[in-house]
Amino acid sequence: MAAQAAERAVDEREAGVSLVILDSGILTVFEKRDISGRGEMPRYEYMPKVQGYYGELDFASGGVWTTQGREDLQIDTRVRILQDRSITPLDVVALDDVRDARDVQLYEIERIYHGRDEESGEKISDISLKKVSGR
Repeated sequence: MAAQAAERAVDEREAGVSLVILDSGILTVFEKRDISGRGEMPRYEYMPKVQGYYGELDFASGGVWTTQGREDLQIDTRVRILQDRSITPLDVVALDDVRDARDVQLYEIERIYHGRDEESGEKISDISLKKVSGR
């Protein structure tokens, strides 16, 4: 998957497309599937869904954001990737180039914004992440 992301970036660069700075590493998005039987405690399987380069975004304030009383969110980090509308808040993210989600820190997607980078015009997805504790 990482090789596909690298090839896509090279193809776009050769085509003269202005790219967003995605210099923090490779992230992996996993689809979270419920594999528990009826009446059982929830058990999940994590299937690799998307992999690609990411850039970390700055926070305008502290790491925990509240949104004017409408919703309490805890955001531990924010990242930017090239736009991928297949990613949803039901998926989980590892900030690493991995295929197995068992031994890495996972993050839940609290919010995802699909839009365009203000400077380059490149289609991007900004993802707000919260650390998963005790899987």
